[in-house]
Amino acid sequence: MNDLKKEIIYELGGAYEKMGRTKEAIEEYKAIYMADSGYRDVSKKINDFYESQKNPTA
Repeated sequence: MNDLKKEIIYELGGAYEKMGRTKEAIEEYKAIYMADSGYRDVSKKINDFYESQKNPTA
């Protein structure tokens, strides 16, 4: 996956987040993570998502 593709997918994930479609956003971030786990803050976004699933009241 080249840098342009990662950037486009990252922006798509951000758009999903803004629309409240968190699960779709995470799927996009996972695609980037599989190719480049150090890209921007995708690992943090994924970890935060799973933490929020464990503690929905937090």
